[in-house]
Amino acid sequence: MDAEKSLQERLAELTQTYVAALSDRLSQIESEGAQWAESADNPDGSGILKSLHNSAHKLSGSAATYGFHDLGNAARELEVVCQGLLDEPNSDVSDSVVSGVMTRIALVSKNINSILGISVGDESVDNTDAHLQEPPPERSRPVVLITRNINANTDLQARMADFGYPVTFYETAEELLSSADFRPPLAIIVDGEFDGDSIVGAKLFKAAKASYGGAPSIIFVSSRNDMAARLASVRADCQYFLTQPLDAMALIDILDTCVEEDQEPGRVLLIEDDVDTGKFIETVLQNVGMKTEWFVSPDDLVNQITAFSPELILMDLYLPTCSGHELAAVIRQQDHFASIPIVYLSGEQDRRTQFNAMEHGADDFLTKPVNPELLIRSVGGRIGRFRRLRSQMVRDGQTSLFNHTSMKQFLANE
Repeated sequence: MDAEKSLQERLAELTQTYVAALSDRLSQIESEGAQWAESADNPDGSGILKSLHNSAHKLSGSAATYGFHDLGNAARELEVVCQGLLDEPNSDVSDSVVSGVMTRIALVSKNINSILGISVGDESVDNTDAHLQEPPPERSRPVVLITRNINANTDLQARMADFGYPVTFYETAEELLSSADFRPPLAIIVDGEFDGDSIVGAKLFKAAKASYGGAPSIIFVSSRNDMAARLASVRADCQYFLTQPLDAMALIDILDTCVEEDQEPGRVLLIEDDVDTGKFIETVLQNVGMKTEWFVSPDDLVNQITAFSPELILMDLYLPTCSGHELAAVIRQQDHFASIPIVYLSGEQDRRTQFNAMEHGADDFLTKPVNPELLIRSVGGRIGRFRRLRSQMVRDGQTSLFNHTSMKQFLANE
């Protein structure tokens, strides 16, 4: 894939490919519908109906993903009707039931023919926001410390330099905002001051972060440790809260986490049996620098997770050989996979079904069609929390060095 192409260009190409294949999808659905209508009362009819349901399910999710919402709704109606028949295998299939299925197939056909009769540009994906740009080139990332007591922090500056974190001092947030250094800092460390229960300069801290596109984390250092102080830090958009006297190793551990989040691309394992939907999701995630491994079948999932070491698993709720909640339960059986976030991505609209699925160990449920920005934010946010949790699990709380269990694991992997 050409790295110089924008996300919009890549998705436009995928949309053209998707539209070109719609006639084949329609032929398959019409063929399966005709075969089922002929054998609805026979034992073979159930297998054909399952194939028709699967085709409708894939079309429902992929059509909505690519912005063809009317087609997605028509396919969803066909999927629901087929599921109802599959749920009652012993019921008689009357002529009116067959007619209902064929009517919905005809509606799918009408929508596909309508799409094929217009230019792709008139119906192309409408959820690729212009602000989703290519990731910026890598640059040196300084660490900023805002404090009125620079002399008292010279030891901290030296300690941080020993770990490869040179510090730039500013006395106030106004000074940082007016500086000539336009490089986004890795983190902004704030030696906090309070006026009552309000942080002095809170709006300026938020403005400083916003001026860099929201990229740097804000680490708030306080002489207080009460709830009011912590709430004030959250309202000032601070991601971390440390107390005086400052533990330099705790601060360095946070910076190590920031570096990992900043430099290491997130690793997402995608399980999606629909090729068009899989391509779309993979393109969106790769465009913001994430590494993806995409599998159509989960049959070798345990080995796939072991080999790829994903930081998040994104899966469809309905798969040909098993359900998503069954797959999540299998993953959670493995102790070393227990902390990996699992996110469902499905066209399922029923909230009860969604909650039932999440009871088996999933962390979130995204409904198709998913907006690219929402997908990126959800996946990126959960990977960030996974990394922070993992850092706390593998390091000693007092020394910030790797703990005994982690060291044994690392040595075993060598």
